[in-house]
Amino acid sequence: MKKWQLILFVIISLADLTMIAFDLPRQVTKPLILSSLFIFSLIQLGARWKEFTLLLIALWFAFLGDVFLLGHGEQFFMLGLGSFLIMQLTYCYLFFKQKMIGVHQRKWPVLVLLLILILFMILFIPQTGALKVPVSIYSISIVFMAILAILRWKARGYWWVVIGAIFFMISDGVLGVNKFASAVPYAGLIVMATYCMAQGCIVHGLLLQAAE
Repeated sequence: MKKWQLILFVIISLADLTMIAFDLPRQVTKPLILSSLFIFSLIQLGARWKEFTLLLIALWFAFLGDVFLLGHGEQFFMLGLGSFLIMQLTYCYLFFKQKMIGVHQRKWPVLVLLLILILFMILFIPQTGALKVPVSIYSISIVFMAILAILRWKARGYWWVVIGAIFFMISDGVLGVNKFASAVPYAGLIVMATYCMAQGCIVHGLLLQAAE
């Protein structure tokens, strides 16, 4: 993203975090986070937007997920979870389509992520009750999204995407623990701050690659 886009994105993200901190309505600030990234991507991609259709699809479903989660109740949670699952799978496919570096060159991070997934499945999935299956599918998808980010072609912006994927795992991990296990202090702020950093880093990294 351009410098002015990064600054504006940070301002929008901080505005939403302020709403969380003071328990104020977020019907404006939260949707602005992903809609701004979507618009910035279109602006920067220009005529090349068709080459990055998967990025735009992922951002669109992330936007829908944010909007659904503004609602209350299990129905809105499931709609949000479904939207974010499509987003994660789209990111997975986008990363998979790009040239892969050898797994042997990045073996230990992959093993670490798989270990984290196994521990999460053992410790927290049994506590999700009726949501066990959808939460399990979502957990697996986000870990494999991070793995595929690591295995991407090491192009310009590579580390931005990897860091973004890790922030995604942190965000959803805190969300899951807070919702299904035990209360996490300042969970709302932590989840949203890491989520904003995740989306911002991934989009910035992919746009840097697109600019090559």
